[in-house]
Amino acid sequence: MKKIIPIVFLIIILFDLKVFSLTENPDLVKRTVLILPFVNKNKIAEYDYLSEIIMETLRSELLQSEIFEFTNFSLSRNKYKEYKTEDFLDLKVVNNIADQLNADIVATGQYLIYENKIMILIHAIDIFTGELIVLTKVEGQTGIDLFNLIDNASKDMKDKMEIKFPMVDKRTYIDKSNKNIKYVFTPVKKAGIGFISSGSSLFLIGFPVLIYDLAGYSSILKANRDRYLDTKNYYYEYDQSYYIFVTLLISSICFSGIGLILLSVGLPLLFVKIKESRNQKISLIFGIAQNNFFYFNRNDFNLFIKIRI
Repeated sequence: MKKIIPIVFLIIILFDLKVFSLTENPDLVKRTVLILPFVNKNKIAEYDYLSEIIMETLRSELLQSEIFEFTNFSLSRNKYKEYKTEDFLDLKVVNNIADQLNADIVATGQYLIYENKIMILIHAIDIFTGELIVLTKVEGQTGIDLFNLIDNASKDMKDKMEIKFPMVDKRTYIDKSNKNIKYVFTPVKKAGIGFISSGSSLFLIGFPVLIYDLAGYSSILKANRDRYLDTKNYYYEYDQSYYIFVTLLISSICFSGIGLILLSVGLPLLFVKIKESRNQKISLIFGIAQNNFFYFNRNDFNLFIKIRI
């Protein structure tokens, strides 16, 4: 029995290493970007041409990045010709065009001319969450610096999009032909999967052993005890069965208990949305203490689990 427990632990460790190696070495894929025309908000006709200029400048900047793919430009142009310019600020229209062109990020925006000044707003929407993720706002003169202003806005947007829309694990995507939502694994969710897989393994090992020990091996222990008490012989058999019973009981309770704890940690990490930053860390620390507690801070999510023995 003493030889079995280390072997079981070794199997679990190797299994967990396999799980984490899969999550740490993903097959990364690029996000697909669709750029829509920009809205001339106060409809000054002499500045209508800026919609096309902003589109092309932004596209030129994003093409320099190595983490994006793009919808077919000619197909995109034909598709959004079916809509009025003002519609490109309507999320329903944006979702409809993105769905038809298999895009999962849409970049668009508007510009406002007032006096001799211009304000340009560029935003990027994550189609699969329906949320506006990136926003750039610039203001300046409509004179000779206008094109520098557009160029600076496009560069700023590119830098922000590279941060907010990194390449993702191919296995986290549902087939694009399927209209279901893509599910992106964050580091928190990866940790949750690791805890759930470990907890499930431990529980599935410990609980059946516990049932066998209480429902099956206990009868062997009882039979050896009764035989020893009746004859005052066979003490060695009774002593061995007693230690085996106790070993099975303790190890199965420990395996099942730790498995349940890991499951209780992993499930919230998998389903609870936690605001993340680029430098966010997740740490799990086991210890011995009189009180159990956990806490949060701004950039890190630290979860302390302390088991009282």
